[in-house]
Amino acid sequence: MTPAARRRGPPASGTTPRQWSLAVAVALFLLGCTDPMTARRIAEQDGVTQVETTGYRWFACGRDDVYQTGFRGLKNGRPVTGVVCGGWFKANTLRFD
Repeated sequence: MTPAARRRGPPASGTTPRQWSLAVAVALFLLGCTDPMTARRIAEQDGVTQVETTGYRWFACGRDDVYQTGFRGLKNGRPVTGVVCGGWFKANTLRFD
């Protein structure tokens, strides 16, 4: 065993720092792919009240959409859920489930 390996010791959980860095980068990327303020504004413009954003929505939008923010609220007194999709060079889209 080399002197450097003796000083460092074995990894405690079996994961390498590189794996941890990748996991943190993916988590931060997904957290950055929502836009709650815009989702609330777009839903309210369409008549949805009591809007509550629910975070990132997997597979809910097109491949050109960067932001995918789920929401729930009331429209005409009835509960609705949906997603607001948007991108850097395109308008936002409101999709109801």
